[in-house]
Amino acid sequence: MWILLFFDLPTYTPTHRKAYARFSQALKKQNFQRLQYSVYARHVTTKSSMGMVTKMCQLFPSEGDMQIIKISDQQYHQHIHIRNSQPIALPPPQLPLMVW
Repeated sequence: MWILLFFDLPTYTPTHRKAYARFSQALKKQNFQRLQYSVYARHVTTKSSMGMVTKMCQLFPSEGDMQIIKISDQQYHQHIHIRNSQPIALPPPQLPLMVW
């Protein structure tokens, strides 16, 4: 399962910019990868790992907007990534491990 986190924070004042930087650093410490400015993704292996979403909500500054979307591995690997007009190949989807 993947967590996509989108946020919009004001950056009008130095205080706003510091809050933006602190939140971005907190996301990186929680192993989120930046896809674009204010768009981050993280792979989680179990639904119990979703507890960190609550933590991100607590760390989010009071001014701003945040959206969190959960998608499956299959949905994530269907997206198309284009950079400089060239499609970028995605890594192959992770194969499920069967334990007997």
